[in-house]
Amino acid sequence: MFQGCQLSFGDSGSDNRSYRVAFEKINTMLPGFKCDWNAARGAQQLYDLFEQIDLEPDTFEFRGFYPPQAVGVPHSYSAN
Repeated sequence: MFQGCQLSFGDSGSDNRSYRVAFEKINTMLPGFKCDWNAARGAQQLYDLFEQIDLEPDTFEFRGFYPPQAVGVPHSYSAN
């Protein structure tokens, strides 16, 4: 759906955050709960929205959409 895009994984550095989740609590609190959405359906929703608003690469890649440290601005930087 996103032509020319590839899934990539970063290096195993000091930032080892994980977005793995456990579903024991929801399964206990809501027996029989099943998600209606999966990753493919979520990606399709994003694709459809980007098409609807005619999102251009220049807009998507605009540095204002990235946290300051991702574009080389020191953590002490303040826009105020």
